[in-house]
Amino acid sequence: MFYVTLKREEIALVKLDAEERLLVDELIDRQLRDSNWQAFRNEWISRVDGFYVKRGMSKREIVLQPAWRIGRDLSSRLMVRMGLVLCHG
Repeated sequence: MFYVTLKREEIALVKLDAEERLLVDELIDRQLRDSNWQAFRNEWISRVDGFYVKRGMSKREIVLQPAWRIGRDLSSRLMVRMGLVLCHG
């Protein structure tokens, strides 16, 4: 199973452990219900960063993790949905 980004990048969800998968599922659910891009952006960055900091990862490592990449994409999707940017897929 894959998460496919707006740029059609595939992120393998099977590589996520149960806690990471729960985090991603919660971010997806929140993004679908949200209408405030800035609030969502602040929340996903804080949650994902905190999640991986607790696992001893550096900022450099965190931004390479699937949950970070998915959070970034979800933020972009919300911006598109709100009409803040255009999607050139």
